[in-house]
Amino acid sequence: MSDAKLAGPGAAGMIGRHLRAIPRRLRALLPFHDSANNKVVIVLGTGRSGTTWLAEQLAYAMRGRILFEPLHPAANPGRDWMLNRKYLRAGDPAPEWRTLLDAIVFGTLRNRWTDRFNSRFVYRARVVKLIRGNLILGWLARNYPEARLVLVIRDPVDVAHSQLRGGWPVEIERFTCQPEMMVDYPILRSELVTHAEGQFELNILHWAIENRVALDQLALASSQGAKAEVFAYHVLRDEPDQFRNFLAFCNAPTNDAAMRYLRRPSKVSRAKPNATLTSKSQIDFAMRVAEAFELTNYVAPRPNV
Repeated sequence: MSDAKLAGPGAAGMIGRHLRAIPRRLRALLPFHDSANNKVVIVLGTGRSGTTWLAEQLAYAMRGRILFEPLHPAANPGRDWMLNRKYLRAGDPAPEWRTLLDAIVFGTLRNRWTDRFNSRFVYRARVVKLIRGNLILGWLARNYPEARLVLVIRDPVDVAHSQLRGGWPVEIERFTCQPEMMVDYPILRSELVTHAEGQFELNILHWAIENRVALDQLALASSQGAKAEVFAYHVLRDEPDQFRNFLAFCNAPTNDAAMRYLRRPSKVSRAKPNATLTSKSQIDFAMRVAEAFELTNYVAPRPNV
């Protein structure tokens, strides 16, 4: 019996994906021409919210280059000043962040990590994919008005289960250790946050905090003329007309060719696991958090447990 069979179908699928990725990753090391100029879209969302899938769909439609997670530690060796999930107010100067984001937004940043999904020789657009940018969305909007910003929000229960399956335990301390966040978001001192128990509850709160901050910053940026919009993941996946609206907002083609791969999974998606059982208490907690953070519009419909 092969090792893949011993490990199970999920392992076999993972091996296959890694093998198929080898030519693409080798191609990403070769020279290419990024002619995007100011045609830039920044796709933001908390981890496991569909940001990779959305960035891939958009890059396909626009013949664009994906800059994959350029704020990940793997892309930033030696930048000890970077804080995981850094919070910036829109008016903060943050010169070190400006230097880093200039390279990202203007396309001069090139390395094996950020270009891992690119295989063309010429790119007409640039798609920056971030799961570490929700707390700087307003700052991005102010400093890069030429960019279009897309925030994608997925159902919190689906996000939490996906993170836990992938071994993504999260820490609320990454938010509460930032004094500016504690001033601007006193809800972080509430019992709902401080008395959370278990990894599932922490992941739900992590989802709520990141998306609440991002929505607040997006609303302010939009009121000041920024090109920023929010989309619900389950709506984009289930309603093609809404996906066309997303493409139109990004100034991307909305023809049949652009829609062709709407159902194609992302390159980082995993083999579909058995359905994760969700208890009524877990759903109740997720709803309490969504209500407290005013995020109920982004909770996907689900059967009663």
